[in-house]
Amino acid sequence: VLRPTLARVDALQVRLADLQRQQRSLPGLERRLVDAQNVLSRHEQKQMVLLDLIAGRERIQTFLALLGEEARASGVDIRRYEPLAPPAPPAKSTGRRSRSSGETRSESAKTPMQGLGYHQSSIALQVQGGYAELQQFLRRMERLQLLVESSELSLKTATTTKLNLDTTDRFAPALTDLSLRLSFYDRKPT
Repeated sequence: VLRPTLARVDALQVRLADLQRQQRSLPGLERRLVDAQNVLSRHEQKQMVLLDLIAGRERIQTFLALLGEEARASGVDIRRYEPLAPPAPPAKSTGRRSRSSGETRSESAKTPMQGLGYHQSSIALQVQGGYAELQQFLRRMERLQLLVESSELSLKTATTTKLNLDTTDRFAPALTDLSLRLSFYDRKPT
């Protein structure tokens, strides 16, 4: 009759000793938590510094001025520069989705940079020149020190014109139109 009761008492004593050991280790765990939070804070600060170096901070106007210089140095003409409205968020679906197929989240519409406190601004850029000059312009643009996302690239060849130089007929080199969308990321004003 006493054996089950003694076994329960022994189990409760083991459990009590385990809880007392965990209670003694609690201050050490709290210190480790504070240390981990400090480390996380330092890493987040380093990440913000790195992002500011890559994405830039209020350097978009400087980039556009440098883009004009690179166009002149490459021998291409900027035909169009047009600021674009920010992209509209995708329309929310009214249908229900199960958790296994994924939930509709407004956060998924944001880019990672927007999630980190940057806003996106875009411009439409159209440049005209020879193919080799356009290639040189794109390479020079890649070397500029600002995070720029290019999309919607379009190349169109203009018609060739016939030159009449004395008795020989020559064709002028064909000009190529390059159209693209450039998206910049800059810190949200505080």
